[in-house]
Amino acid sequence: MPQVIYSLILIAVCITGCGTGSPTGASRDTSLKVVTITNSSSEVFSVGVELAVTDEQHQIGLMNRESLSENDGMLFVFDDEQTRSFWMKNTLIPLDMIFINSSGSIVDINHDAVPLSLEPFTSAAPARYVLEVNGGYCDEHSIDIGDQVDIPGNI
Repeated sequence: MPQVIYSLILIAVCITGCGTGSPTGASRDTSLKVVTITNSSSEVFSVGVELAVTDEQHQIGLMNRESLSENDGMLFVFDDEQTRSFWMKNTLIPLDMIFINSSGSIVDINHDAVPLSLEPFTSAAPARYVLEVNGGYCDEHSIDIGDQVDIPGNI
């Protein structure tokens, strides 16, 4: 009987943690928060985001993911505002990387970052946040530098 319980526990751990891109499956915050982006035409778009807050979460990001839902992404939260550099190591899907300063203004965008590329992209201006969404999202929604991102205070 204990062997059956142990097997069920292993199955439950794998269902909830396997495929997250984390060796243990435990370091990623899977509860989605919502940020909104307002473009220059005053259109508002909601993005459900996983948070990357710790150094480990920053390093793993969206690595090893085979897909990302259309209106979801990952928000990297940093303690300070500075020039940020990101690459696509072990990232399997194209991404738009949106660099955002402390006041919520988009200061740079890396459009359609190439999967698996080791070439770093460095923001043109200091950023406190980086929002990663599916490649092409910014073009599809006319999101550009200077547009505003509302990041709730509980993030």
